[in-house]
Amino acid sequence: MGGQSRSYDPLEYIRNTYGVPAFKNRVVKALGNFGVITGASGPHVAVRLSEAKHSRPYHPSDIDYLAEGQERRQSMSVRTSDRSTVFLYLLLRDYLPAGVIEKIMMDVENPKSAVCDLSNDLIANYAQEISGRLQNRFPDGDPIQLLEIRNRTPGRNEEGYKI
Repeated sequence: MGGQSRSYDPLEYIRNTYGVPAFKNRVVKALGNFGVITGASGPHVAVRLSEAKHSRPYHPSDIDYLAEGQERRQSMSVRTSDRSTVFLYLLLRDYLPAGVIEKIMMDVENPKSAVCDLSNDLIANYAQEISGRLQNRFPDGDPIQLLEIRNRTPGRNEEGYKI
C-alpha cells in the first residue's frame, strides 16, 4: 500500500507485446500513408493520417515505424518552384491541419462563392497583397531555397517543436 501506483499506458503494453516502438507523436506509415501516433485503442495503435481529422486504430503490425528522419527522406521527392504550392506546403506542414485547408477549399469551390463580399477590410487587403506576392515574386528568395532551408532540421518546425 505504501508504494506509488503506476498509471496504465496502453502504448507500453503494445510496445512490450508486439516489440514495436509505438510512442505518442511518432511519425509512422500506416498501410502506406504517413501519420502520427496519437495513442492507443485497446491492442491497436491510434494513428491520425496526415489528411485526416481523426485518429483510427491500426494493428501494430500494419504500421511502419520509421527511423528518425526517415519520414523526411521519403517525403523529399517533390521539388517545385510554384510559389503557391510552396506557400501551401509550409502552411500545411507547420501551421494548419489538412482538414482545415480542405474545408476552406470546399467553401471556395462552392459555386455560390464565385464572388465574395469580404467583411474585414484589413484582412481582405492583406489577403490580396499575399495573393499578389505569390503570383509575382517570393520575398525571401527562390521558393526551392526557402523550402530547403526550412527542412534543415528533420522532424521539427521553425520554432524547434517536433512535428
